Amino acid sequence: MPIQSLEKPDRNLLNKRGEGTRYALIMAGLELFGEYGIKGTSTRMLSSHSGANIAAIPYHFGSKEGLYRAVVEYIIRSISAYIGEMTRDIQEALEQGPLEKGEALAAFRKMLGGLARIFVESDEPKAWAQIIMREQANPTEAFDIYYEQHMKQMQEMSTALVASCTGLDPESDEVKLRVHALFGQILVFLISRESILRHLGVQQLTEAHVDMIHRVLAGHAE
Repeated sequence: MPIQSLEKPDRNLLNKRGEGTRYALIMAGLELFGEYGIKGTSTRMLSSHSGANIAAIPYHFGSKEGLYRAVVEYIIRSISAYIGEMTRDIQEALEQGPLEKGEALAAFRKMLGGLARIFVESDEPKAWAQIIMREQANPTEAFDIYYEQHMKQMQEMSTALVASCTGLDPESDEVKLRVHALFGQILVFLISRESILRHLGVQQLTEAHVDMIHRVLAGHAE
């Protein structure tokens, strides 16, 4: 799977003195908040699932809401670690000045491909993805963290690349909407996973399907 750190707890961290309890609570929050949302998840559920004393939640995070924010920050760090090199390369190229159309298209395709690997190359929607989708639909205070630390940079880079491809003003509403339309086609493979599987007549996406999705996304970008 594309982001192992988000899907499989690190046993070394779980057993680390001092950090183990905090990490176990974040892992429990990742799963429970994804499945039930922040309102549907109780501190007792978090304590039971993590094996930590219920008093550990206010001790480490101040409150259940503090733990939720820590989970969102953990998701951001993990995604950034996965696509960090790609985004740094694109950002450095943009800092040199506007890119030529071909260069901008290649960079945008690279960005789409990186994001698609995160959201598409999983057998089923993951808890972290469900948290992101919940925040988009019903944002909490944690959405500001997600937006400022991750989404804002992706938007700024993407609008610059699409503007170079189209010759439009990067600050125009049209460019911003084009960017979201192009990114939205990635999310459909996550939020409509069951419909896609039934349409294809399969139980899960194969490597051939994933390769085809990447080709389709690249073609749409062009």
